[in-house]
Amino acid sequence: MKKVIYSMIALATMTFALSSCEDVPAPYDDPNNNTNSDTIKVEPTGAGTVESPFNVAAANNYIKNKGDSTVNVYVKGIISEISSVDPSYGNATYYISDNGSNTGKLEVYRGYYLGGKKFSSEDQISEGDTVVVCGKLVNYNGTYEFTTGNYIYSLNGKTGSQESGGENTPSGEGTLTSPYNVAKAQSLISSGTNTSDSVYISGIISNIKEINTNYGNATYFISDDGKTTGQLEVYRGYGLDGVKFSSDNDLKVGDKVIIKGVLIKFKSTPEVQTGSIIVSLNGKSSGGSTGGGTPSNGTIATSGTTVTITNTAATAGEKTVAIDLNTLNYANAESVSTVTLSDGSTIVFSANGEKNGPKFYSATKGVRVYSNNTITFNGKSDIASIVLTCDTYKGTDYVGNPTATIHFKGSTAVYTNYTSDINKSNVQLRVKTITITYAK
Repeated sequence: MKKVIYSMIALATMTFALSSCEDVPAPYDDPNNNTNSDTIKVEPTGAGTVESPFNVAAANNYIKNKGDSTVNVYVKGIISEISSVDPSYGNATYYISDNGSNTGKLEVYRGYYLGGKKFSSEDQISEGDTVVVCGKLVNYNGTYEFTTGNYIYSLNGKTGSQESGGENTPSGEGTLTSPYNVAKAQSLISSGTNTSDSVYISGIISNIKEINTNYGNATYFISDDGKTTGQLEVYRGYGLDGVKFSSDNDLKVGDKVIIKGVLIKFKSTPEVQTGSIIVSLNGKSSGGSTGGGTPSNGTIATSGTTVTITNTAATAGEKTVAIDLNTLNYANAESVSTVTLSDGSTIVFSANGEKNGPKFYSATKGVRVYSNNTITFNGKSDIASIVLTCDTYKGTDYVGNPTATIHFKGSTAVYTNYTSDINKSNVQLRVKTITITYAK
């Protein structure tokens, strides 16, 4: 009986010893359970620009914090997994992370190859490749991803030219001698850098939406290669040296231009804001159909209810002409178009394609100029300055939007009461009197 008891005790002791061994760490790394590289915390870095791309951690934070999903950003990472490369459609779906593992990864959904080209072979990318991807970041039903249409900007340090949805390398300083290319302009707008001053942008006209000979402006698109991918909208701009367009043939697709204007993002659209001018057309930098003066942007200054517009390229003389808009016998709420001054010069008020156009109101004792409306001053000689006296009501001085623009060309000056959603301004210009001073 004792032998049976001793045997049972021995068996229980062996069972306990064997089960205890299961909790003892293995004396070597188990290749099927090695998570050291996956658990390294990576700090978010980068600004999302081509010069300073997000890392994957920053990209995931950008999506988590509901960053703008309508703009292109740049993200650098290592390909950790490839779901598919489809040469028939030319795109690929794969994942990138900061360390090449599947931890903290970001999906790149149906993206294009280097420089925006279509994939033609399954071996064009591999796990372990270092890429910079450009595209829009979204949260798609809980999945953080680059949405379709993205492309590889850089592959293992190599960049490519845009051909089907990509971009050229951003370049230029924004000056006349070193204009931004379209890729640089797009990069600045995407990064939230909006220029308050005019800059120079070079490109090739890729599409013409409209040439409006009634208002003398045009809306068209430019890109770095003349293709419609990656193009930048030029909204209601003027022609060479700021001259108004007079024919549908004044511009054509394929023309090479240098534009002077302000870069903005209007709602979700990157664009050159209204009032831009072409300073070079197919290498030609002058020769507009109207003479007189040097093309120039002026300055707009407000003091109380007085708006002073100055042509910085002109010296004021002694000749002036003035008009009081309340003396023209307009009916209340009557639309206003052309006003003729005592010396025969004219002032043309225009809706500039907007729903609301300039109107006279007796309460204002002048003309209300709404956002994006224009006033064109056609003087008898070169204009040096224009002074507007405006209305005030309930503590608001109606002196126009702070983003209003002015362009001088000799005897012509075009004022645009421009507004954008960036500064959320929407101030009418309620002008009562106008005084034009001519240049010496």
